[in-house]
Amino acid sequence: METENYFKDLSKIEWEVSKKQNLSYISWANAWDMLKKEYPDANYEKIRNTLDNSYLFKSGTGGMCEVSVTVNGVTHYSDLPVLDFTNQPVPYDRIDSFQINKTLQRAFTKAMAMHGIGLYVYRWEDLPNKETDQPRIVILPDFTDEIFKKFKEV
Repeated sequence: METENYFKDLSKIEWEVSKKQNLSYISWANAWDMLKKEYPDANYEKIRNTLDNSYLFKSGTGGMCEVSVTVNGVTHYSDLPVLDFTNQPVPYDRIDSFQINKTLQRAFTKAMAMHGIGLYVYRWEDLPNKETDQPRIVILPDFTDEIFKKFKEV
């Protein structure tokens, strides 16, 4: 499948999409299997935190994991928050190895999607569903009233 535009080739492949808790996903194992068959030199890396050599990065009160995937010399990174079984962020001091592993696999799949594999699964994920999503207001302790008023409508 070596062509000038590998992304175009990979994005044309239709994948079996599974659903879990109203979320769509593709199997990381199926995606990696196909990618390696078509691009044997493709590789991935689970990014380690240089402070403690773990795969977990502190982010606010929770944690993040990051993975990179390289195809045809192009590297894409994906970092995702550690979530619990209800897809809610887990407080940093309560994150366990199972949650880290799940997050790494989700980030791995999403990094592959940036190369075109199953990218359609993620289409529109960053846009709110007007029927179900309510605007979220995050209040930071050092916001002034004036700044808060500007963001209140978000």
